[in-house]
Amino acid sequence: ITIPVIAHFAAAAFFGNTAFCAMGFGMGICFLFVYQIGAIAGLTDCCGLPGLKYAVFIQTIAALVVQPIVLWKVGLKKNLRLEMMLTFIPMQFIGTPLGQFLQDYTPSEILKIIVGVVTLGVAFWQIFNIWQVLRQPKQPVDYEMVGDGGVDYYDIEEDDEEEEDSNKPSAFFLIGSDGSGGEWLGDLIRARNLGIAVPPTMHIDADILPSFGDLSQDQNFRNLVHATCEYVEKNPAPWTDKHKAPIAFNRKQVAQRSRKTRTLVGVLEAVMDTYAEANDCKTWICTSNLAAEHHSDLSDHYGNRLQYIYLYRDPRDVCVSLKATSSTDTHLYVLAETWARQQGVAMDLARKKGDGVYQVNYEALVQDEDRQLELMEAFLTGKAAGDSELLKNMTRESSFEDKELTKWGKDGNVTEEELQLIENVCSAVMLEQGYKVKSEKPAEYSVDQVKAFVKENAAGLEEKKKELKEMDPESWGKREDQREVIVRFTRDTVALPVTLPDNEDEDDKKLVVKEKKEKKSKSKSCGQMMTNVKNELWPVRSVIVWMCIAGFMSGFLGGLIGVRGPPLIIFFFFFEYPKVQVKANGSLVAWFNTIVRIVTYFAKPPTDEYTSLYGHETWFVKEDLYLYLSVAAASLLACPLGLYLTQYLNKWGYKACLTLLLIVNGITMIATATMDML
Repeated sequence: ITIPVIAHFAAAAFFGNTAFCAMGFGMGICFLFVYQIGAIAGLTDCCGLPGLKYAVFIQTIAALVVQPIVLWKVGLKKNLRLEMMLTFIPMQFIGTPLGQFLQDYTPSEILKIIVGVVTLGVAFWQIFNIWQVLRQPKQPVDYEMVGDGGVDYYDIEEDDEEEEDSNKPSAFFLIGSDGSGGEWLGDLIRARNLGIAVPPTMHIDADILPSFGDLSQDQNFRNLVHATCEYVEKNPAPWTDKHKAPIAFNRKQVAQRSRKTRTLVGVLEAVMDTYAEANDCKTWICTSNLAAEHHSDLSDHYGNRLQYIYLYRDPRDVCVSLKATSSTDTHLYVLAETWARQQGVAMDLARKKGDGVYQVNYEALVQDEDRQLELMEAFLTGKAAGDSELLKNMTRESSFEDKELTKWGKDGNVTEEELQLIENVCSAVMLEQGYKVKSEKPAEYSVDQVKAFVKENAAGLEEKKKELKEMDPESWGKREDQREVIVRFTRDTVALPVTLPDNEDEDDKKLVVKEKKEKKSKSKSCGQMMTNVKNELWPVRSVIVWMCIAGFMSGFLGGLIGVRGPPLIIFFFFFEYPKVQVKANGSLVAWFNTIVRIVTYFAKPPTDEYTSLYGHETWFVKEDLYLYLSVAAASLLACPLGLYLTQYLNKWGYKACLTLLLIVNGITMIATATMDML
């Protein structure tokens, strides 16, 4: 091995690993591209540049050096996708040795041309997609920057141009209960074009906050911002801008907007403000019915800007409606008890806050939609409305009550026994809201009866989840993706604890830190792990089939010609995942591919043709030690550069770079095949 050859392989390793560290792909593509430049330039004749098979061997060594570093930096625990690991990696173990075994028996020239043409076709298709996006009007929302572990590493700075809270418009929250018609009311408000944004309903539990620790610590606050943004982005009903494009929130911008308070409420306000701006609206309505339970925190944050819309509906209608949905409780007792509790909180809030709570009855809204919306518009826009008009909104004539009661007697959606159960639980609140009940003396339930109801409800919930997963795997997958965000952050986040002098020990007990969670995770049974595996793979979805195909082709091409990236890149073009997950899982698959190749190089000696040409009966030879060390050194130098470039790749920049890799790969494959055949 001559010095020019060593320098050339080192350069190929440097450029290949720069691409890999930046994107999780492209090592083989860029390495072989640089190698082919040397071959075309005449290094084979003048300096003894080895053939392609030896180049693939050196590329494997170069990849092995940096892959552990990249895996450490990509936040693998946070971004690992179980379904990818259960498909990509086993297929790598099958495809990679098969590709290496068939190196000597496969017409690689023809295969390279086919791979080159296909990758170029996909690349040009992707260029067309990117061009279409760029032609659209400028999006009002920036895409996020990704740093180590998928969490943004940015400075949280002062912003002199930040709008004063006193100049901001009111913030509106819908309170009441699920099943009361909140989504429908949101549609009605959107249709009136009041300049008020109403995003799809999204619930986030404030109980997760202890997991993030002391939010005065910048890294803890960044973790909260990232988790909240990702959670909203994965909402089953997507949050879109005025062009109907999904919004990807700029983490740094959200952090800057909420830096003064550093609370979950502040972060959510920044997210809601971003949504409103993306839809050319001045303010917004949050339709999560949990707001009333967090009035104290909301009041501290918003002050006089805080306004509520209290929507209430007959609990008999609510309970029967919710029982039929796919994501709520199943037993009428539990549904009724939840309704009564939530209504009690909302009614107490309405009494305390007075004019800051606008009450609207669902049945009245159905009966006279236009009039009710006119009155509500006066409240939302701050226009004066006479007290008598508001009073009409909150009262109903007895004839309307009679019609509603008659409806329950004829409808058949609920049995008399079920109706009795609902009224037993809700009668006190119903009477206060003006509803009539059939039973004058509501029955009470014993502790054992309530326990039985709760047990039946839990069993029903499990059955609902099973049915949803089988009947609508797409919806199930979206909900699991969203749930997984909070699970990952509450499981993996190392929180810097809140240290108060008087009760430091008590605060530390409340924190969910990594060490405790790791101990808990080790106690999981094998049965639970097998259940998780089954849930990911069954019932079989089309994406799982394509994962298997992409994983096999990646391993096969990696073993055969040293390029394993194109099948996975093409897969991620057709199936959208966050780029940090693409990089993390792609890097892990690459590591497994490399390990299999290294083992195969030790186990399978070179062919007789290779031995006669180079005079060695094994791949690893002592004489080439300087080449190995040079390639390793160049790879290590490339690592910090690639990781640094990662933070400047937004969503479309990342896609553009992957597209460029496919173009380079296609040109390289076709060029090398043509040279081999000449």
